[in-house]
Amino acid sequence: MPSQHKGIVCRLWCSFIYWHLVIGYLPFRLWKRHVIETSNQLTDMPLAEVRQLIKLSESVGRHHFVKVNCLRRSMVQKSLLERMGISSHLVIGVKKTQQVFAAHCWLTYQNHIINDSQQSTSEYIALEKIDTNNANIFKAVDS
Repeated sequence: MPSQHKGIVCRLWCSFIYWHLVIGYLPFRLWKRHVIETSNQLTDMPLAEVRQLIKLSESVGRHHFVKVNCLRRSMVQKSLLERMGISSHLVIGVKKTQQVFAAHCWLTYQNHIINDSQQSTSEYIALEKIDTNNANIFKAVDS
């Protein structure tokens, strides 16, 4: 493993602990800006390199002792990319199956899904695609 990756792995390891604690114990209002805001300084990194960073973070998450779900994983990856000046977008989607609502989130970079598959995300309706001024979110999920 290149020495640069060793430093990133250490940061990722700590970041998984950080986001586990933040999401698990702090009210959303205290950390919601991290979900919404994007980096001001932008680096245009090739998509393949961004995907390599995501792949590295996925490996760290699979071997971590904290509970890793889509939100924690996406927040760790989003914060890693932001520290590197790379702007990504967190997408939150919802679906309804057999009268049960479910939610899932993933990251996009330059309009490409970078930490999930097109197949799994296509099952969800992205919340940003729902016009909340004119439509009821539950009606949109039912259709």
